[in-house]
Amino acid sequence: MTDDDDLGSLELALAPWTRELLPCLTPRRREAFVLRESGLTFDEIGDRLEISASRARQLHDAAVGVMTDAARRGCLLVQHVPQVATHHSSDLRCRAPAAMRGALELPISTLGLGIRAERCFDIAGIRRVGDLVCRSEGDVLRIANLGRKTLREIRNALAALGLHLDMDLAG
Repeated sequence: MTDDDDLGSLELALAPWTRELLPCLTPRRREAFVLRESGLTFDEIGDRLEISASRARQLHDAAVGVMTDAARRGCLLVQHVPQVATHHSSDLRCRAPAAMRGALELPISTLGLGIRAERCFDIAGIRRVGDLVCRSEGDVLRIANLGRKTLREIRNALAALGLHLDMDLAG
């Protein structure tokens, strides 16, 4: 059994509402959270992920924070919802399936990007994930102090939520 298979079987042991919130997490936070919930210590998680125990604790705590925030906002992702939700960003209007509503309303901080990127987004008026996914990669690269490395991190974080940049959400 590979580590991915092992992690998948551990995820299946989680409560359904917890599994529903896992897509809100970055892959690394997701691993730390699932491993901790399976009963491993932070030292064991650190050994398995090749990081320190304190970093494993940080990842787990960040995952709990993101999931708590998503649950408080009622952002549980639903697989098949036929309704359409309208998301208004600062200068764009997107229509998205209601199943994405929760992910679109999450604050940018839930993407787990650095403080520099968060400040750049704040200055650009991008405060929610929905404000970001309606923009192209070129638009993001035109934001002052954001480069290709940050763009790659953004793409990975959005992919963990099942989203991507330049989404055509108009229905």
